[in-house]
Amino acid sequence: MNNRWIPILILIAFAPVFLYVYSGGIPVSLMPQKNHPVATIEFQQPNMQQKMEPGAQFGIRSIEVKDGYIFNLLLDNGEWIEAHLTRATTEEAIPFVVEMFKKGSYPSVILYRHANGYWITDIHLNTENDRKSLLKLLESQNLVY
Repeated sequence: MNNRWIPILILIAFAPVFLYVYSGGIPVSLMPQKNHPVATIEFQQPNMQQKMEPGAQFGIRSIEVKDGYIFNLLLDNGEWIEAHLTRATTEEAIPFVVEMFKKGSYPSVILYRHANGYWITDIHLNTENDRKSLLKLLESQNLVY
């Protein structure tokens, strides 16, 4: 027998051990098999054609808090807007607003009126399994003028 076959024979002899260790100690026949999907569910894409007009509602992808009532918003249609709530807030509102955005989910904005390069808006988000207006939350904490 030729010496060059010895490494190959050793590799073949230890292959089951390597396979056992590589698979995490689970025999290959017991490893989960890839299944075909039962169903494909497609969610509605944002309406990129929706116009920026009073009454329009958009999801919010990003929020920059400039003040307790002034925000830069990246809407789900890809546009950045400056948004103002309908009422001004106190200085103490800023940390409250930041905390609400951190704790809340699925923020959206309703456009009311365009004025001087910004939108008068109302912002809504889910808090504690309930959909609430940010302005109503601020009012409940006496953080508006």
